[in-house]
Amino acid sequence: MSEYLPAVIVTILVVLLVIGLILLGWRRRIGRQGGVPAPTPVPEQLSEPRTDVEGTYVVTTRAGDRLDRIAAHGLGVRGDAVLSVGQDGVAVLRAGSPDFFVPAGDVREVGTTSNMVGKAVETDGIVVLRYEIAGTGLDTGFRPRYHQQKAELLGALRALIPAQPTDASGKESQ
Repeated sequence: MSEYLPAVIVTILVVLLVIGLILLGWRRRIGRQGGVPAPTPVPEQLSEPRTDVEGTYVVTTRAGDRLDRIAAHGLGVRGDAVLSVGQDGVAVLRAGSPDFFVPAGDVREVGTTSNMVGKAVETDGIVVLRYEIAGTGLDTGFRPRYHQQKAELLGALRALIPAQPTDASGKESQ
């Protein structure tokens, strides 16, 4: 047994060093993202009607860059969540992480993707909500637990996007 002791101690030290470096990197990422505004807290009263969908909060990234995870404000932690969509906006209710709210006026775009920061699923399996907080564009990924609820969720989210102004011919103005 004593002949393995130095190897066991070295292995434990290497594992602890790697864990320490990972935590240091995560803290530095949070520090670099100090300019990312904090999301809006969930209001005490939410409007009706609401569409509530269970699933997985995948991640929040900078708008258009599905690999730039936002670690600040706890937005980089994946976990179980409920997306609650109403006329006033979207409440992201996360298990074990801070909840946040996206007011309807901040929603810019809704789409789907098959991958975001280390999470790859079937084609268009992740619903992506693009919004702005204080001029900073963000994308939040959410994967509904039940595939049948994806169309309902997309419809409810798209209803929040402000209508584009049209010109006299009835076409959207650019």
